Amino acid sequence: MNDLLFQSSSTITTFDVIIRILLSFAAGFAIGIERGRHRQVLSIRPYTLITIGSTLVMLVSIYISQEFGTEKNYDPGRIAAQVVSGIGFLGAGAIIRMGVNVKGLTTAAAIWVASAIGLAIGAGFYFAALVGVIAILIVLIFVDAIEKIFFIESLYKNLTVRYSGLEDRKEDVLATLKKYQLRVLTTNVKKDFEKGNTTLKLQVNIAAKADTEAICNQISEIFNDGTILYIDFNNME
Repeated sequence: MNDLLFQSSSTITTFDVIIRILLSFAAGFAIGIERGRHRQVLSIRPYTLITIGSTLVMLVSIYISQEFGTEKNYDPGRIAAQVVSGIGFLGAGAIIRMGVNVKGLTTAAAIWVASAIGLAIGAGFYFAALVGVIAILIVLIFVDAIEKIFFIESLYKNLTVRYSGLEDRKEDVLATLKKYQLRVLTTNVKKDFEKGNTTLKLQVNIAAKADTEAICNQISEIFNDGTILYIDFNNME
């Protein structure tokens, strides 16, 4: 059993190459399916290619070490280390920033560990690769569900309130937002003396499931004299 999970043979055979590439295909496929379920841009094909590519790089490293290691004092881990460094470019491309909202961090991390799985399989360390794939799937599937229980999903939005008059009603609006447990990041008050109105702009952190219409209605009640001109939440750019 130990021989199957960790192959320590000094010579890589054709059978070893086939088995390791097939295993890396299966590992990448499994991770890709999970990411695809979350409608990520990177799904089965990219992850499968990453694990297979990492496995091939590790196999080449071991092969070169076998053929020229004695003469050149070759370190098989040198090429593998470049995979870990180079995979960062793919990870960076998966991260998308929209204003203060950042998406793709989990995908970037999954890309990095997928390359590690491929390297482990390529080196013949099947047990580590197996445990690694299981751990990755647990994190991606079950920890995601746990996070949704303990953490409220939130969004960053702009709240714009425009009303007639030059009176500063910022504190009244902030009190209403506090009641709804919105976190205010920045506030900006702009008074238009020509038109005689005031625009209050706030950047807020709001629960994804929050009833923005109810919040707007509550704020509108502050201006019960009919001076409210415009109020709405918008996504931050």
